[in-house]
Parts: sequence; structure tokens; C-alpha cells
Amino acid sequence: MVRVRIRPASLLSDAGVLNHELADLLGHTTTRMVEAHYRHRLTTTINVAVGPMEKMLGPADPDEEPQS
Repeated sequence: MVRVRIRPASLLSDAGVLNHELADLLGHTTTRMVEAHYRHRLTTTINVAVGPMEKMLGPADPDEEPQS
């Protein structure tokens, strides 16, 4: 059940929804639970992985040059 809440909370957070709004949406009275358990930054993690993945597999767009 928690994983079903973590992904949407993380996506909403990356989209700019504030922690207090996420807490309210998830039924928490404070942001403590959101900050500790639900809010996981996705963009940074994805961006860090893109370069190595493109080096291994090639760019998603075959006309695009691989990043170095």
C-alpha cells in the first residue's frame, strides 16, 4: 500500500506540489511523514542515470549524438 502512495507523491512533488499540500492530500497533519517517507526526488535520479544508459545502449533518438 505504501508504494502506491510513494510514486504519486514523488511525481506530484517533482511537478511542484508543496510538501504541506502533499501532506494534506495524503491525510497527514504535518509534513514530517511526507519529508521522511513519501517525497523522493525522481528527476535527479533519472538525469544521473541517463548518461550511463545512453553510453551502454545508445541514444533514445538514433539521430541524436550520445552525451560524453
